Amino acid sequence: MLQQFLGLAQPNYAHLPLIVDADGRKLSKSLTAAPVDPAHPLPILHHIWQLLNQEPLPITTSVTAFWQQAIRHWQCARISPYSTLHID
Repeated sequence: MLQQFLGLAQPNYAHLPLIVDADGRKLSKSLTAAPVDPAHPLPILHHIWQLLNQEPLPITTSVTAFWQQAIRHWQCARISPYSTLHID
């Protein structure tokens, strides 16, 4: 309603699945989940991309290149709605 009042277009919304560990606990900072290794983030980015059922991306050597490709190839329709993703 606020968007209409302000004359703004309604954005598209999407549900992204919850990611849980092997014990079924959601991954979050509040539950002290292990952080992504800032020195080597690309392996986990590619792994999550795969869990989200996206088409594989070429292996890149930088996070910037990964995100540039990911943005171009993102397909929301490929995500299983209301699913839970398990990560090891």
